[in-house]
Amino acid sequence: MNRINLLLALVLIQAAAILAMWVAPVRPAMAQIPDPAAQREQEIQQLTAANDRLDKIIDLLSGGKLQVHVAKPDDN
Repeated sequence: MNRINLLLALVLIQAAAILAMWVAPVRPAMAQIPDPAAQREQEIQQLTAANDRLDKIIDLLSGGKLQVHVAKPDDN
């Protein structure tokens, strides 16, 4: 008799869980979709900044006003 009561309680709990999942309102998923245009714009800005820095380095090297001093090596 004890096993039947336990089995009946288990079936009732499972039925209640299934009914709750079936009746409960479904909420839509709220995932954010990345904006590829904004990402591309940021990459373009970073590449433009890198190109500007490289242009400054090229101007410095090709200008002929660069002086290099060689340090003497340590005795160690």
